[in-house]
Amino acid sequence: MAKQKFYVVFEGRKTGIFNSWDETRTYVDGYKGAKHCSYKTRQEAQEALDEYLAPCGLNDAELLDMSDDEISSELLMFLEEGDECPF
Repeated sequence: MAKQKFYVVFEGRKTGIFNSWDETRTYVDGYKGAKHCSYKTRQEAQEALDEYLAPCGLNDAELLDMSDDEISSELLMFLEEGDECPF
């Protein structure tokens, strides 16, 4: 029996933690510059995503509540301010 993996999409159509490769693939396949990784535990996945989002002052719970347009606006704000934001 295969062990559960957790997949983090750092950059793709949707950012977050996912429980299956099939779902993750829908957010990264064909997405130029997609960044994703698998982890053995949900905690490892959460820590990696939190670390990745920290420079933006965001967390994944906030991303889930935001529309794609709102996320784009946040990104634009960081780019205009010259801050280091990973996505």
